[in-house]
Amino acid sequence: MRHLRASTRYWSPTLLANPEALAAAERINIALRRVVNILDEHGVCGIRTLEAKISEAGPGGQRVDPHLLSIALHDLVARRRVLTLTHASTGNQAWYAYPRQRQHLPPRSTKLDTLASLHAETARAHEDIGNALEAAICTALENTGAAFRGRVREISATRSFSKDAPPQELLGRRTSRLPDFIFYDNKVGPIKHRLLIKLKQVAKLLQEGGGCGWHRPA
Repeated sequence: MRHLRASTRYWSPTLLANPEALAAAERINIALRRVVNILDEHGVCGIRTLEAKISEAGPGGQRVDPHLLSIALHDLVARRRVLTLTHASTGNQAWYAYPRQRQHLPPRSTKLDTLASLHAETARAHEDIGNALEAAICTALENTGAAFRGRVREISATRSFSKDAPPQELLGRRTSRLPDFIFYDNKVGPIKHRLLIKLKQVAKLLQEGGGCGWHRPA
C-alpha cells in the first residue's frame, strides 16, 4: 500500500478514482512520463504517433497498452499538462502538444499544418484504395454469378465511384455497421446462410444467429 501511495502521489482525483488505472499504476506512470517526453521532443503529435511510440516501440518493459495510454493522456489533458489542438482541415481530429515549446522546434502552427496535410493525404489515399477494393469485390461476385446485395460502379471519367448500398437489416435484425455487400449462399437454402462483408479496415468475424456478420470494428 505504501508503494501504491508513492506511485500515485501526483495523480489527479479523477485518475485516483479509476479502478482500472489503480490496477495498472506502474503502466499508467510509464504512459504519463512517455507522453510528456515525446511531446516535449516533437512539439505536436497525433494519437496514432503516440500509440506507435508508446504501445508498439521501445523496450518491452516500457510499452503501454493503448487503452491505458488513453487513460493517461486524458488525465494529462484534464490537468493541462498537455494541450489539445485542432486544425481546420482535420475537423474534430485531436492533436496533442506540450505547453512548453522548445526553441529548436518549428512553430507549433507550422508543425500542425504539416501533420494535418499528411493526415488529409493519407485519408484520401485510404478512401481511394477502399473504393477500388469494393469495386474489385463487386466485379468478382458478379463474375461468379453470386447472389448478393450491394453494387459499386467506377466512373472512369471522374475517377469516382457510385454505390448502391445493401440493406442494414436481415430477418428483422439490424447490423451494427452498414455492410458493403450481403452475400447469400443459395446452395443451402434461401438466406439461411449469409455473409456480411465490410471492407476498408481490418475486419473481424462475428457470429450472428444462423449466419456470419463481417463488420468494421467499433
